[in-house]
Amino acid sequence: MLKRIGDNGNSGINLDKVCVKIGDASFSALFPGGLEYSAPVRGVWNIVHVGMLMPEAHEVFVCGSSCLRGVVLTAAEMNAMDRFSTVNIREENLFDGSLEDLIVDGVSDVIDKLSPKPRVIQVYTNCIHHFAGIDFDNVYDRLEERNPDTMFMRCYMNPIMRKSGLAPDPLMRKQLYSLLKKDEKDEKLIALIGNDYRLSDDSELRELINKSDYRLIEIHDTKTVKEYQQMAKASHYITTYLPAVPAGQSIVARIGGTHHHLPISYDYEEIRAELKEIEKILFDDDKDHLDYAAKEAECEAYLKKALAAVGSMPIAIDYTVAPRPLSIAKLLLDRGFKVERVYADAFTKEEESAFTYLKENYPELEIIAVSRYEMRYVKEGTPDKYLAIGQKAAYFSNTRHFVNEILGSGHYGYEAIKALAQDMITAVNTLSDMENIVFIKGWGCEESVCGRQQQ
Repeated sequence: MLKRIGDNGNSGINLDKVCVKIGDASFSALFPGGLEYSAPVRGVWNIVHVGMLMPEAHEVFVCGSSCLRGVVLTAAEMNAMDRFSTVNIREENLFDGSLEDLIVDGVSDVIDKLSPKPRVIQVYTNCIHHFAGIDFDNVYDRLEERNPDTMFMRCYMNPIMRKSGLAPDPLMRKQLYSLLKKDEKDEKLIALIGNDYRLSDDSELRELINKSDYRLIEIHDTKTVKEYQQMAKASHYITTYLPAVPAGQSIVARIGGTHHHLPISYDYEEIRAELKEIEKILFDDDKDHLDYAAKEAECEAYLKKALAAVGSMPIAIDYTVAPRPLSIAKLLLDRGFKVERVYADAFTKEEESAFTYLKENYPELEIIAVSRYEMRYVKEGTPDKYLAIGQKAAYFSNTRHFVNEILGSGHYGYEAIKALAQDMITAVNTLSDMENIVFIKGWGCEESVCGRQQQ
């Protein structure tokens, strides 16, 4: 007998089971686990979008029909069907021992039918292959023997790893750089890796590199496999996003170099420390090559203008806007903004100090779950009451006043704070088409990726 687990008669907002004040919250266990809900908010990139960053590549998903539905729709929505194919697993493949042959024959058939032939084939195997214990090394050996002019990237659509091991997102970011081959190192080349978006031209990281005799390369700047391979020459690999750390660690373990994790932050002290670490790489002296006091004063001026525009309007923030939503909350609360809510199920270890600070200084700040099943019925009853920073905050707060950034959107350093402040001013003065915007998968991916064609 089916039993109802939630109240679908909710009017207005009911946060009893999905909200905790940060003063009463535990950093390591905000909410109990259980049945989860996925809101119709799709701006964050998935493994299809991330894989499309690889130049001259064609994605082949080897999955069952139900699994293929989502990834096919993703490729269609981003207008990338010319770079996407599928091999369908059928029931008989599970008991007649043909799973390995299916990958080899199916992927090879895709290659034979493509014109021109892609330089790289990204093979996405599914959790069923792991359950069946197939011999992946044998599969790829046979694929390479049968298709000697093609490079194969091992990719995985494996949701069983969501709660243990390396989850699909960091695993995909790691595999994206797995084809880099050991090369002679260029002491003046730095690679920024693992980000969905190209680093902003206005970032202080670019500013420092432009002042030096170093050069910066990102996968976004590469149009061919040959250009992609130039990243193997880098002597330094920088990650700014925690799920990209395994990629940095894997690269230096395989082909050498030094990995630096310099996470996106909205805290002046952290930003200054990270930029100074970059200065140590770039320059032989102990001088400051940025006027840090002036940079911080400029941020304060932007935030002051934003506060004048926002006034007492309540603010909601969520984890999709940037990897450090509590860092944003701390920045804004300390400057008089009325931040009331942060939407997140958990926080990364990089947020622990901000969590402790907010717990002590702003104990009434609400932390609201995103994935608990009760959130299906939880939505702010007063439209456009909130200024939302992030798509999920906009959806749950039922507001068209929102900052539409995804995981920082390429901003880094003091420039990220200025961009946020400016976007807040725009959001206060603009009613966006929120429900249609947040429904689009992989926000910005089509513009940044799908102009690529097979070479």
